[in-house]
Amino acid sequence: MNAQHRRHLFTLSLGPDGVRFFKWERTYTIVSRAFNLSTEGKYLVEFLYRFSALTDSDRGKDDTVTLATEDEISLAKPLLKPWIHSDDKDRRSFVKIRVPDGDSEREVLAGPAIATPHSISGRATLGLPVYDMKTQSLQFLKDSWRDVELPEESAMLQTLNEAGVRNVPTFVCGGVVSGQETTSHKYLDKDRNLGPRLPITCVRVHQRTLTEEVGQPLKRFKSSRQLTRVVYEAFLAHEDAYTLCQILHRDVSGGNILIVYDDKASKDNRDGGGRGLLNDWDMALHTDRLEKAARQAERTGTWQFMSIGLLRDRTKIHELQDDFESFVYVMLYHGLRYLRHSKVGSGLQFTMDRIFDSIVDNGDGTWSGGDAKTSLAYEMGPLGVDFRFDSIPLTAWIHRALAGIGEWRHSLTQKALFKALGGAPPITNPSALLFRDHTELKGLWKWALDMDSWPSNDQARYQLEPTGTKRNREDDPQPTQKRQKSGRSAARA
Repeated sequence: MNAQHRRHLFTLSLGPDGVRFFKWERTYTIVSRAFNLSTEGKYLVEFLYRFSALTDSDRGKDDTVTLATEDEISLAKPLLKPWIHSDDKDRRSFVKIRVPDGDSEREVLAGPAIATPHSISGRATLGLPVYDMKTQSLQFLKDSWRDVELPEESAMLQTLNEAGVRNVPTFVCGGVVSGQETTSHKYLDKDRNLGPRLPITCVRVHQRTLTEEVGQPLKRFKSSRQLTRVVYEAFLAHEDAYTLCQILHRDVSGGNILIVYDDKASKDNRDGGGRGLLNDWDMALHTDRLEKAARQAERTGTWQFMSIGLLRDRTKIHELQDDFESFVYVMLYHGLRYLRHSKVGSGLQFTMDRIFDSIVDNGDGTWSGGDAKTSLAYEMGPLGVDFRFDSIPLTAWIHRALAGIGEWRHSLTQKALFKALGGAPPITNPSALLFRDHTELKGLWKWALDMDSWPSNDQARYQLEPTGTKRNREDDPQPTQKRQKSGRSAARA
C-alpha cells in the first residue's frame, strides 16, 4: 500500500494454521479466522469469486490517480527531473492525480514520491513534487490520511497564510478526497469481532494539499550555520503561529523542516542561502483544544524528536515547551549525523540509538522513553560534558539549549512538589528560564548566529560508519532546485 495509490488492500495468507483473509486500511486490519483448505475450501472459492466481481475501486484502487500519458510525461519530466532517482526510471511511476480545488478539481502530474510512509496504518503521508497542469508550474503535493478528529491541514494553512505567518507553506488548493474514508471501525462492535474492543476508535479520511514551495530536506544543509539559521527560521514560523493564531504545531521534526530556495530566501549566500520552512501542519491544534487532544489514544509527534515529558507520559497535555524541546533535538540529531564532532566513530550509531530511538515496553500495551534525553539535559548524558562539534558556535548553542531543557524540567518538578506541599514554587527568577516562551530561545539563536567563528566548509556529510550494506537513498546527495514556472512546452513530501 505504501508503493501504490490505494484506499485499501485485500490479501490472503496460507500458513501452518490454515488460510486467512486480510483487509488492510490506514486504521485497522480485518483478519478472518483461519480455515482448513482441504475441508473448508469453499470459503476460498467464494472469496475469489466475489473478488473477481468487484470494481477496481472496491478492490482498493484509488480511482483519482491514473497513469500519465506520454504527452503528459513530456510536459512534467523537465521540471520533475531533479527529484527522479536513477532507480526510478520506470515510466509507470508518472501519474496524474486529481486534487480538490474548491467545488472542482485540479490535475497535477507526479513522478516518484520523495517522502513515503513507513507503515500501513497511520497518516501514510506521501510527499510529491508535481507539475500543476493549470498553472504549468512546479508545486508540492502532500497526500495523507487525516484523523477526522483533527482539523483539515488545508484550512490550517489558509489560516496561517491569512495571518501573515512567516516561513510556512503557501496554500494553493486542497481538501478531502470525496468518498475516501476508512470503514474498518464499523466492525469493531460487531458480535463476530473476536479482537479487542477499543475504548477510542480512529476514522481517517483521504486528503490532499497543494502548496507552492518545493523544499529540500533539512539533511541537505550546506553548512552548520545554514542548519542553525534554517531551523531558527522554522522556529519563527512556530512563534508566529502560536502568537498570531494560537496554533501549536505539535510535530516538530527533522522531516518537517525544509530548506527552500526561492525569491523569499535570504540573498546572503555565505552559509548556503535558502530559508527554513516549517511544514506538515496536519497535527497542529488551536491551543484551546490541547487538553481534549491529550485524551486520544496515541501520542502526537515523531518519536526521535519528542520531548521527555511526552515520551514518559502518553496522557500528558502537549504544551509549547514540548515543541521547544523538539527543536533542540532536531539540531542535535542533524549535527550528530551529518557534522564532524568528538563522538564520530564506531560507537556513534549506538549513542544515537540511545538518545533518539530507545523505547521501553511498559507491559500494558504502552511504550515509553526519554531516559537518555533526561541525562543529556542534566549532565550531557551519553555525549559527555566535553562533547563538542568542530563548529564552535553550534557547540555553544547545543550545550546551552540542552541545559535549558534541564532547567525547565527542574522547574516543573519544583512546581509539582510545592503544589503537593501547599506552598509556592521556589524559583528565584522564572523569567530567566530559556523555555519560558519564544523570546529567550530566539535570543540564543541570534547570539549564536552573530558569532564570527562559523566554519565555511562543513556541509552535511554522513558520519555514521557503513555497516556493509548500501547507504540509504536519503543520505545520497540531492540537487538544489528552485521553484520554477514554465511555458506550455515544459513540463514533495
